[in-house]
Amino acid sequence: MAKVQLFFAAKLQAEYSLDDKSELTVGRSPSCDIIIDNGAVSRHHCILKGSGQEWKLIDADSANGTFVNGTAIKEYILQHQDRIVVGKYTLLFDRYGSKLGEDSVTKDASPVDGTVFLNRDALMKMVQRSQRQQGMALVLEGTHRQVVPLQMNITTIGKNERCDLRIGGLFVRDEQALVVKTEFGHKIIHQGGVRGMVVNGMKRHEAILRAGDRILIAGHKISYGTL
Repeated sequence: MAKVQLFFAAKLQAEYSLDDKSELTVGRSPSCDIIIDNGAVSRHHCILKGSGQEWKLIDADSANGTFVNGTAIKEYILQHQDRIVVGKYTLLFDRYGSKLGEDSVTKDASPVDGTVFLNRDALMKMVQRSQRQQGMALVLEGTHRQVVPLQMNITTIGKNERCDLRIGGLFVRDEQALVVKTEFGHKIIHQGGVRGMVVNGMKRHEAILRAGDRILIAGHKISYGTL
């Protein structure tokens, strides 16, 4: 069953089950379901709303914004392994998490009465740093499922036996794409060939990856997310 995990500086602070709940509020207020006692978080920052198997994230007009996989949102339908950044904290959405016991949270030592406004450029750098601190992987979906942790500076995708993620097919090159570590996270670069590369439904030659991205290469579906 679905759950969310709360992280600060890549360290797990708490886990919250979404079983038997239709709505959870996130913010600094003691009345919130998920309390984050941090100055960059608004008193009522965002809301998680469930309907059947679907969960929607809604920004509650927060001062510093709510981000999913590096993008500011107002409303967003959550997907498995999406990363929600709230102030300096990250919430990881786990659609398949098991039911949990009583929730607990590690709070900052000093309570804050007013919201601290963050510079938007600094906030985006925190979002990117949060992603880099977590172990990321490529997952080849389907009957020949592969999970490839992105531990090296360059990860290769293709049909050559030396490639880190091997895919087959008539139009697949020995080296079809590269995933490169950069200061902004991982970038995927298409290496050419008859069939192009599609990232989240758009044909791309290269793209900075965000957790939850869906990549299509020569008919092979690959997802990018946390380990």
